[in-house]
Amino acid sequence: MRTDSPPGSELPARALDALAVLAGYRGRPLDLLPQWLAELGEACGVDGLGLQRREGEDLVYVATTGSLGGQNGVRQRLDGSLGGVALRSHAPALSADALHDPRIDRGICLATGAGALLAIPVEVSGAPAAVLLAVWRQPHAIGETVQRVLRIGAALVGGGIARSVLAERGEDPERTVATAFAQRRHEEAQGRAQAELDPLTGLLRRAPFQTALTAAVAHWSPGQGSAVLFIDLDRFRRVNEAHGHATGDAVLQRMAELLRRCTRGHEWWPGSATMISPCC
Repeated sequence: MRTDSPPGSELPARALDALAVLAGYRGRPLDLLPQWLAELGEACGVDGLGLQRREGEDLVYVATTGSLGGQNGVRQRLDGSLGGVALRSHAPALSADALHDPRIDRGICLATGAGALLAIPVEVSGAPAAVLLAVWRQPHAIGETVQRVLRIGAALVGGGIARSVLAERGEDPERTVATAFAQRRHEEAQGRAQAELDPLTGLLRRAPFQTALTAAVAHWSPGQGSAVLFIDLDRFRRVNEAHGHATGDAVLQRMAELLRRCTRGHEWWPGSATMISPCC
């Protein structure tokens, strides 16, 4: 029987070697999965490893090793399986005593000799698409080090599948990753901009306006022409009272547009800004 704690540093060293091998594999994932699982399972001292692919509301074994070796093609429902718990929670699911765990089919435990189980979601391009399932015959045999190693292994498997999918589509993985990061930065910048802008007028809110003004003053020089304008819309309250708030909003939006045209954006000074604060 394999154990979770080989003497000394043998487990970490073997695990690192196995992870390095996994990271270096190139090719079709389905062709490489049996070798991946064998390397990882041997290094971690598990009794069985399997990869379950999600198909609708089912999980299907597509590659297995060790005590799970006869499970290829076997289906399990997401409901009532540890893999389903892991996929839906986007986090590893642990069962230290599988035979007495109500989340697990007792028949599967008896068929595979599972005393303890660990299910780790495998994400492909950010979506949970499969489960890495590790089996120990002995209950309570799952150590912290092995859990961390298997989580890294699951991430490497997901990355390998993603690379293969991109290659089959004729896409360059490096270009795709660069594009994804650029899109993320653009979305984050848009989010920050939206948080700083008044949703009605599209002008800076008070706090970011004050920040921009402080920055402009810090860069001011005596020979630089600068100005701060305070604009009061006379009798603005009467507009709201006589014509309704929708009309008042339209007036503010029109004033914001006129101010943008007059100030020409950031041409006055670096970090300059325009803000409307109606006085009622």
